[in-house]
Amino acid sequence: MTSPRLTCRPANGFTLMEVLIAMTLLSVMVLLLFSTLRTSAESWDKGESKIAEVNEVAVVYNFFQQHLASAKPIWDDFTEPGKRTFGFQGRSQALQFIGEFPASAERGGLQLFTIELKADPDAIEQTPSLIEVTVTPFFPSRDNETLSKEQVTLIKHVAHFELSYFWRRSRRRFKLAN
Repeated sequence: MTSPRLTCRPANGFTLMEVLIAMTLLSVMVLLLFSTLRTSAESWDKGESKIAEVNEVAVVYNFFQQHLASAKPIWDDFTEPGKRTFGFQGRSQALQFIGEFPASAERGGLQLFTIELKADPDAIEQTPSLIEVTVTPFFPSRDNETLSKEQVTLIKHVAHFELSYFWRRSRRRFKLAN
């Protein structure tokens, strides 16, 4: 009988040290991946909020550009019965004028616009305000019908809003027809 030989076969697996090093490297790569994704998501959100802010300012700019350009110098005989006032009225933080909506709009025709700076009821601090626009049809549709007002917040978080009016007195005098 021959004596059994003890043969050493090479191991078919990884050593414990190799597995620990591989798991450590994998966890570092996953950590880097998730931190990069989080940073990307935060910058995406900041970019979207900045775009929304710029769009909001553009909407306000377009509102003023379109509607103030179409302001009509008309006497307002309808808002307060018995009192005749000019349709364009202004203070430092409010403006009233008569402009028009296109016929394709739901509220077509002449409208009385009132733009005011108001305190924001949802604001935590005292300073933030909002600019609110009230749109009222200029001509009443029926004798005893009240004018339907529509109030829209044009922009929020306004720190300062002031209107200035410039008027140059000319030598010509015009007589207004009653």
